Amino acid sequence: MPIYTRTGDKGTSLTLGGQRLAKDNIIFQTVGEFDTLEALTGSAYEMILSYKRKLLWEKYIYLGLFTMGMMVLSTAIAGTFGKFALPVTVVVAFFGLLINKIYMENFAVKTYDTTVVLKQLEIIMSDIYKISAYISDIIRGRYGFEEGAANRLEAYIDMLNIDLPELKNFILPTGSVIAGKLHECRCKARDAERELIKLLNWANIITENDDEDEAKDSSKDNVEYNAEYNAEYNAEDNAEYNAEYNAEDSSGSTEMSTTKRSQEEKCDAGRCHITDKEVRMYVNRLSDFFFICARFMAFLQGGKEVKLSN
Repeated sequence: MPIYTRTGDKGTSLTLGGQRLAKDNIIFQTVGEFDTLEALTGSAYEMILSYKRKLLWEKYIYLGLFTMGMMVLSTAIAGTFGKFALPVTVVVAFFGLLINKIYMENFAVKTYDTTVVLKQLEIIMSDIYKISAYISDIIRGRYGFEEGAANRLEAYIDMLNIDLPELKNFILPTGSVIAGKLHECRCKARDAERELIKLLNWANIITENDDEDEAKDSSKDNVEYNAEYNAEYNAEDNAEYNAEYNAEDSSGSTEMSTTKRSQEEKCDAGRCHITDKEVRMYVNRLSDFFFICARFMAFLQGGKEVKLSN
């Protein structure tokens, strides 16, 4: 099956909600920002995976050299110290095993920590993909997002930050090549967040009563906008959506393993947005995660962060 469809040759593309829009529409611009962020995260993931493989190779090389070194040293001791060879060999072996123990513990910590970061990045890439689906269908709003995802991301941040040196100065995006790539992800996460906020404002979605006074101030504008929106979309699209939603609900099926929105929170003026606040919170935490993750990898690799000079 060919990858190309030719349906976008005229400069339009289809959203998950079924709307054919110009490719420079803000929906596709926002999806593009998150797509770029996911690609950069994947690049950082592969760099960390390569670092983990390097650790494994270093372990095998070390163990081989350590074993050969102990054998050569034992032979040399036996030929040099004569009757004192045995006690000298025992002492040397003791210190050799002590050094080996320290190395293996350090290796175990590094491989465990890199495994943890890799798992976190896998989950984050999946989250970014789900956010892209949510954005692509933002008009109908049928794709939800995991409730509590922002709290999960905060737990990741706290886990990585617990052993890091206290940050007393501004730092430059340095420390290691991997840290630099994660700082790049941090910058792109902010770009994606700015584009997301533009989209939510465009779609008139930031109205979950986070600030009741703000909601009151904008009530007049919302009434006018909602009247216009209802006239355009509710008559036909909501009838189709409700029929489709009821059919899916009765059959117990789900889309992309996401939770359907509850009936009382499902729609506001014809547009569903129970997950909008959760998505905003999660995306706001993303740049914090990449910042701490960059510092964590620099620390793990023994890199030095360059402080901002006066």
